[in-house]
Amino acid sequence: MAKNLTFAFLVLLAALSVSYGQSSVPTDTVIKMHRFSEVFGVRPEYEVIVTADGTVTFKQIAVRSPDNPHPIVHEPVKSKISVATVAALVAEFERVKFFSLRDRYSRTEGDCPGGYMYDFIATEISMTVNGKTKTIFHDYGCIDKDRSTYPAELEALAKEIDTLVNTKQWLK
Repeated sequence: MAKNLTFAFLVLLAALSVSYGQSSVPTDTVIKMHRFSEVFGVRPEYEVIVTADGTVTFKQIAVRSPDNPHPIVHEPVKSKISVATVAALVAEFERVKFFSLRDRYSRTEGDCPGGYMYDFIATEISMTVNGKTKTIFHDYGCIDKDRSTYPAELEALAKEIDTLVNTKQWLK
């Protein structure tokens, strides 16, 4: 009897922790990332949107180039990730202090401490949470004194979004 009661208590505890984890993401949470192709169109351009319930919408954007004057138009793909994964993404935004970063990192803003390198990709990342929205445009040609992408935490955030959402599964 005591063994069954202990088992029932553990099941209840597990159920409560799962439901708590699911409610740990504010319901208005929306994460968007648009990866722009570089000037030569070698890398695919795409947009990914993640909502609080784990719904993912992925859209590869047709980019014209000299080698591909009539690109294939791709339909959006819908998928699902766990709420725990959404919470991990939200935690990553908090870790990099997303809402305290500038709105734009690019050559035109003159805020690249190591100068600027041409023909790099750019990413626009936005997050809505608890009624607040912030969008940051990040040109990867903006470099620091070590010639690394500046700021490095935005590049790491974009990679983490790609990894946790698994965008490579849809890139063609």
